[in-house]
Formats: sequence, structure tokens, C-alpha cells
Amino acid sequence: MDYEYPAEPWQTSADELDWERSLILRSAVDKLIRFGEQVGVSPEEMLVLLDSGMTVRGLLYYLVSQASPVN
Repeated sequence: MDYEYPAEPWQTSADELDWERSLILRSAVDKLIRFGEQVGVSPEEMLVLLDSGMTVRGLLYYLVSQASPVN
């Protein structure tokens, strides 16, 4: 991936802050997907759960329950 960085690090605009936030969000989503796959929940299944009204917090609890040896 080729990212463009500001010419001077202290000169940031709202667009650049949005870009930084999008990188952080993308990293969090990637980690969530990897964890889901480790416990046997596909990204598609996670989307169905979220689309059905489950919150991200609820999804995390669900994934942890799938990883737990005691159900």
C-alpha cells in the first residue's frame, strides 16, 4: 500500500486526521476478523450478526464465548 504522508508532521488537516482514524479502524477490523476466524466464525457470519442488530460489543462477547472451552 502506498500512503501519502503530510510534508511536515505538524501540519495535519481534518482529511489527514480522518485518514489516520481510518487506518486505526481498519487495523481494529482486521484484528476482529482474525479473531473470529480463529474461533470458527467467518467474516460473513459476523456481518450477518451485525446486520441483524448485534452490537460490536455483543459480537466481541459472542466471539469470546466461542473461544471459551466452557459454553
